[in-house]
Amino acid sequence: MRTLLLPVLLCCSLPALALPAEFRDCGANRDEALTNLATSLVADIRSEVRQTVSTSSFLGINLTSRKESLDQGVSTNLKLKGVEFRREDDGYCAYLKRDDLRAMAVDYHRQAQNYQLKNLPDEVRPRIRTLDQWQQDLEQIRLLGLLFPRDLPRGWEKQLASQQKTLANARAGLYPQGITVRVTGADARLTIAGKPMKSGEPLYLPVGQYQYQVSAPGFCAVTGKVSLDASEDESIRVDMSRNRLPTLQLTTNKPGQVRLMADGQQLQDGKRLTLQRCDGEVAVALTYYDGSETISRDSRYSLKPGREITDHFRFYSRRELNQLEQLSNQFSRGERLEIKYGYTWLPSEYEDFAGAEFDGMHQLKINYLQMNTWLRHGPGIMVGRSGDKISGDLLYNLGLQFTNMGEGRPLHVLGKVAFVPFVNLQLGVGYHQFGQSDTDISLDTFREQASDEEDDLVRDYLVARVGAGLDISLTRWIGVQLYADKSFTQENSVVVGAGLTLKLP
Repeated sequence: MRTLLLPVLLCCSLPALALPAEFRDCGANRDEALTNLATSLVADIRSEVRQTVSTSSFLGINLTSRKESLDQGVSTNLKLKGVEFRREDDGYCAYLKRDDLRAMAVDYHRQAQNYQLKNLPDEVRPRIRTLDQWQQDLEQIRLLGLLFPRDLPRGWEKQLASQQKTLANARAGLYPQGITVRVTGADARLTIAGKPMKSGEPLYLPVGQYQYQVSAPGFCAVTGKVSLDASEDESIRVDMSRNRLPTLQLTTNKPGQVRLMADGQQLQDGKRLTLQRCDGEVAVALTYYDGSETISRDSRYSLKPGREITDHFRFYSRRELNQLEQLSNQFSRGERLEIKYGYTWLPSEYEDFAGAEFDGMHQLKINYLQMNTWLRHGPGIMVGRSGDKISGDLLYNLGLQFTNMGEGRPLHVLGKVAFVPFVNLQLGVGYHQFGQSDTDISLDTFREQASDEEDDLVRDYLVARVGAGLDISLTRWIGVQLYADKSFTQENSVVVGAGLTLKLP
């Protein structure tokens, strides 16, 4: 059935109108015929009601003053039942009997007895749809009751008005769009638009922008804004495990001897402190007294949810600094002798050339170096052997060392042992022989010969290596070294090794 829009007159009951036994109207198709039927029906009813109001009184009440209100009726959706369609001429005609219209009035009134709040669905959207439909049905009863007042029970107007008010109050504050916030990772307190809510519980609100907040002990509060559009839901997920309060843990090389403070609060060495704010910075101050002087350090750390701040501080007494300085003297001044062993790997093509018995080359290096704060330099020699083949180099070393790190102190991590990293460049000449024991094959026969002897000399005898390593000073005079070198000439070998370092008097 087609839903039609008809005005409801806002006045008390009028005498029954003189209606024809059957209503008829036509159109090009069924929909148009039905619409035209409703239009003519409304026009006839309005005309007769207006005439009744203008010329008579009802129950002793002068209705003339209510004439203007007839044009300000409330519209309602009326579902006509029992309409018959007939094909006539070039279109369709719709017929509705008066008795069918009367039966509709009685049927709607009987159905409306079940329109009680207890019968409404619990969910918001179905509840809204049901209330809207019930209100439309009550408006239809008003219209049909105006046409057939004698066919409805006595007092139906008051009952209808009370029912309409109850449903209107129930409909107020219900909205078809909502916000749902789901919180994981903590038993949190949730508010949406200032109203306490449970995680996953939707809150239906008018169209607009709203703020939500999630808070829990031990976690940073999470706030956000969300915009609601008409009839569209917004769902938000908040993982509180990513929003724990930041923590701070400070350690020193002298537990119990250093005073640690964070934002004016004293800390224990190695104990993690939970900070009660999630933004800005936290300032820390450390103080150490070695018996003769006070040494202070301070630092600042930015805060954010979930950050775990850890830091380690080293403090040294005057005596310890003197010991470290003596250790660093091995690297920073005077002469030094290095005696080192290395093992050489060749690229795969050279291993194939050297033969199946090749198991790498073992080499011995001896360097005599001049040391200062940042540089080390001096001559050196290398001899090596692989099977019955030998190699030898004459080299000059030029290296950059890092004896001072941080606040001008030797780099060290294990008590009184100093660690000094370095990088090194080696330039020189050398002869490296590889081949079968019963032949006189050299690298010249492995590679394609150059066009002149000068190219052969550079290719086959020049030595250029870069390397890096770590010096470990055990005493003022003795240390050990770990190193690795890479050659960029001849066979492009890689060498790793270790050795002994001796400071010369």
